[in-house]
Amino acid sequence: MYKPSFAFVYMGRRGGGNALLGSLIDDLEKEDISCRFIVSQRNESLSLYTQKKNVSFIRTDSWIQLLKDSWTEVRHNDESFIFVMQHPHDFFLWILTRILHKSRIVMIHDDKRHKGDVYPQTLGLRLRARNSTQRIFFSKYVQSQYPSKKNDFIWRYYDCINKKRFAPSKNYLLTIGRLRKYQGIDLIPQIICNLKIDFDRWVIAGNSKTLYPRANDRIQLRNDWLSEEEIDSNIASARVVVLPYIEASQSGILPRIASLGVPIVITPVGGLSEQVEKLQKCVIAEGNSELAIAKAIEAAWKMEELMDSQVNDSNRPLMTQLLVRNLKSNEC
Repeated sequence: MYKPSFAFVYMGRRGGGNALLGSLIDDLEKEDISCRFIVSQRNESLSLYTQKKNVSFIRTDSWIQLLKDSWTEVRHNDESFIFVMQHPHDFFLWILTRILHKSRIVMIHDDKRHKGDVYPQTLGLRLRARNSTQRIFFSKYVQSQYPSKKNDFIWRYYDCINKKRFAPSKNYLLTIGRLRKYQGIDLIPQIICNLKIDFDRWVIAGNSKTLYPRANDRIQLRNDWLSEEEIDSNIASARVVVLPYIEASQSGILPRIASLGVPIVITPVGGLSEQVEKLQKCVIAEGNSELAIAKAIEAAWKMEELMDSQVNDSNRPLMTQLLVRNLKSNEC
């Protein structure tokens, strides 16, 4: 009987891709499915992953070593290779899987390069999507931006669920994340001018490669790469978290905010609205203007305690859909 096996590839170092990888490793340990994980030795969670029997490491200290390790991984293993998030260091793995006719499953997060990002380029995203064996999307929005392909499916990993919490003692608005240009940071000073609520300050926290707004003394800036604990601490003590995106695919920080029970304000762009379909403590602005976002913040500011909302389990459907499609393709 044919038993499919999978090798998940993530060559990044930290950030949202690493959080997704860690979740996959933890969840799939419990499944009776053959899964392996290929990780860069530069990964900031290396000490945790070295304790896992099903994690292999690739050296990235030189391009020659990276090529050698990639060749070993692809040449001597027969799994379907699942690329969790595109990264320059998985280039050899991708090329070798094509040359050696291995199954290439791609998790597609975006349809284009976002403003303020350097990588991945739009052309690279499109080429990988076109030359993949199978594609996993995270939202209907992103799927709709690509020509349809057999065996495509959506994995609702980023669906949100609210938790209960008591109103925080602190009285601040928060915008947090990677803070690139597409996330609307430049709109914040003008949003503040339109606000009619009594708040202490607006905290902007995260590692940014764009200019922070400095036109308002009520803005507190923290331009650092935050630890997991610092991210949760900043979110948990905020009155409202505001994500004033001017474009988006979906957001990895959104479910994290929701899981801490904090009211959220988002703009109606990309796949964000899909993520919060069953979320009670969320206000979707009526547009991307500073006034529309300000009105949404005022609505979220008044939210009282709400019960949990429910979403579907995420990780089991992923493997179920992968297994069904993999078995069908081998029956043909």
